Amino acid sequence: MATRVNMTFDETLLIRIDDEAKKMGLSRSAFVAVAVNQYLMQIDNVQAVKDVKSMLDKLERLTQFNIDD
Repeated sequence: MATRVNMTFDETLLIRIDDEAKKMGLSRSAFVAVAVNQYLMQIDNVQAVKDVKSMLDKLERLTQFNIDD
């Protein structure tokens, strides 16, 4: 469900948003929604990489522990 919101942007940013939205054939609202969604997915992906690294570090420590014993 879409909810109407009122946001304030710097004029320079708004011009850039409008230019990019036009290039993509999107409305301003659709462009902002896509951009925010992409940003949030990027945050999720960064966290997933950190989680995998943490698991690999733990696995390496466990493997070293078992090999050394």
